[in-house]
Formats: sequence, structure tokens, C-alpha cells
Amino acid sequence: MVSRRGRMLWALAGLLVLTGCTPAEGEETTTPTVSESPSESTEPATDDPTGDDDASGGDDPSEDPSEPPEVEAPERPAEMDEETVDGAIAAAKYFVNLYPYVYASGDLAEWDALSDEGCGFCTNVRDRASELHDEGGFSVGGDVDISSSDGGGPFEEDVYTVELAVTIGASEFVYPDGTRTPYSAVEDPEFLLSMRWESEGWLVLGVVAGDDS
Repeated sequence: MVSRRGRMLWALAGLLVLTGCTPAEGEETTTPTVSESPSESTEPATDDPTGDDDASGGDDPSEDPSEPPEVEAPERPAEMDEETVDGAIAAAKYFVNLYPYVYASGDLAEWDALSDEGCGFCTNVRDRASELHDEGGFSVGGDVDISSSDGGGPFEEDVYTVELAVTIGASEFVYPDGTRTPYSAVEDPEFLLSMRWESEGWLVLGVVAGDDS
């Protein structure tokens, strides 16, 4: 059995490879399995958020599109202003909690501030959220739960690593015509991030799934 410390060092070796990888050059491994995969169903939304067929009304959903929900940005922890292992963990947790927020709100300011330009996962999420909102859509659901965390560093090139046990709830993309694309809940007990402290704070250099560690 590989120890947690061993897994962290394994993650470091893989994540350091990602630090010099731009989105244009990125390998597929820069996109972790935590990214949802849509089902084939894009049934029109009903008044009932559960999608029950018993909901009243037979109007064309395009005539009464769903309204985006009021969403609050996750609170930015004070600990992430420190260049310490605890600071890296706090920044990683904040970053993951931004995940459903950017899809729901289209507000990418904090996501971009934490994303290194070479982070393929960061860019993929940004592009998908931007495309969704450019089309007039938004996301609902996708609540994040982080049940455990661990970190280490600094290692070579001042890189810190953070391992989180993450659960992301089921979610839906909702479009102006009333159609919805559902996404299944995801559990990743070894969600790994590489971080580095820059002059203005933490940057996420890369994200990988730790299923093989």
C-alpha cells in the first residue's frame, strides 16, 4: 500500500510535468475525470426542478425559460493569503468551491485570478462556463463537499501539492429554450492540485485525478 506521503510525491512528479504545458500543447491527462460528462437527455425543463412529468402546464418551454438562480460567491478564506502548506490547502479548497459558482453565475474573476495560463483544467472549465453563459444559459446544482485534505511542499520549483477528497453533486445546464443537460454527481477521493505562490498570491498550476496513485 502506498502511503499518503508517497501519493503526494507521486502527484508532485505528475503535476510538475503540467506546469510547463500550455492549453494549446496540453495532453489529455490535464483534464481530470472529475469533469462531468453530459447524459444523452436534453428534455425540456418543467416547473418541477425534479423533472417529474406530473408538473402542471403544457406550454412551449421556450416561451417561459427558467430564470438563473441567485448565487453567492464562496467566501475567500484568510488563510490563503499565507505562503504555507495550510495556505495552499485553503486556496485549493477555495478554487474547488468556485467550480459550481462559475457555471451558475458566469463570474470568472476569481477563477481567472487563481488559474495559471498553463493549467489545462482551469482553461477547460473557463471555456465551458463562458460558452454556456454566452448562449444565455446557466447551471444549477453541483454543490461541492470536501471531506478531507492534505498538502505538502514546497518542492522543486517552489511547487506545493494538495490532495482533496471531493464530491460534486448532480447538476444541470439550463438553456434559454428551456432544455436542460443533466450531469451526474462525481466523487473523487484523490483530487490533486499543484500550487505555487506568486507575488500576488496562489496559482493553480495543474489538476489531475489520483485514482491511479
